[in-house]
Amino acid sequence: MQRCGLSGAQLHGHEPITEVQWIRARLPFVIQAFAAHDRGIAAAVAGPADVVLIDSAAPGTGQVFDWSLAEGMPGGLRLMLAGGLNPENIAAAIAQVRPWGVDVATGVESAPGTKDARKLRRFILSAKEAGDALLAMPQSSGELRPYDWELDGEGNPGQSRDVEHQGPPSLRIV
Repeated sequence: MQRCGLSGAQLHGHEPITEVQWIRARLPFVIQAFAAHDRGIAAAVAGPADVVLIDSAAPGTGQVFDWSLAEGMPGGLRLMLAGGLNPENIAAAIAQVRPWGVDVATGVESAPGTKDARKLRRFILSAKEAGDALLAMPQSSGELRPYDWELDGEGNPGQSRDVEHQGPPSLRIV
């Protein structure tokens, strides 16, 4: 992993906690993905991953899942929402789930494997507007703000920015 220069990993393979711990000990940032109905999410909350990604039962298909399955996650959990997100539904998804970040793929494609610049731009604008609306709302104790995806003070991507900076933080879009 060090030879490749990886700064993080997004895991989608039902990895046991010992494997996630092994990877996390070698990388500064780990996202662990689960299907929305997976009972393993509860254990992941206290696990070694930095972020828990919730996706549809069939990742990469563009299928939306019942977002209520992702509501009510413990405060302080960095929850990333995936599964059928697109420019038309991203604002509603963010308002309902209040994720730390979002993951998009097929929802911004014009054809399988081909990203559409206009769809991607609409998605980002809608996600940022929805994230800004969340920032304007009162925050409950222990709740994380949407992620600031800009580089940290040392120029490293993927690190949380807990320091003061100009402008509101933005929602993480992967």
